[in-house]
Amino acid sequence: MRALAARAPARVNGWRDCVVLGVLLAASLVGASCLSGEPRVFSSEEEGVTLPSVIREVQPVYTQAAMEAGIEGDVHLTAVVRPGGAVDRIDIVDSLDAELGLDESAVEAAGQWRFEPGTVDGEPVAVRVTLQFRFALD
Repeated sequence: MRALAARAPARVNGWRDCVVLGVLLAASLVGASCLSGEPRVFSSEEEGVTLPSVIREVQPVYTQAAMEAGIEGDVHLTAVVRPGGAVDRIDIVDSLDAELGLDESAVEAAGQWRFEPGTVDGEPVAVRVTLQFRFALD
């Protein structure tokens, strides 16, 4: 019968081990993203990409607090239009109002938009687009 010896946990010794660990961590993260099944996201400026076109547009709600404060202007967002036409991965590029709800309203509205998807070689693909929402008092 063979006895198992308890081992102390491995320790990082010096900068070389730190570099090796960093490279291994980066490689595992890249590998995980490749295996996740996420489709490639194309840029709207890439050659050969046909841009998505809007099928359904939803206007954001102009919050009462923002109207009373007299806030006007634009919220610029980027979003990914999926091959099925739905929108996700919405990011605020230029904020107008983070406190009185206009940025949040724009993000919520953008999530409800639907598109005819962008294509590459006739096949639907995920495309990053820029959206602008204007808030103006009449």
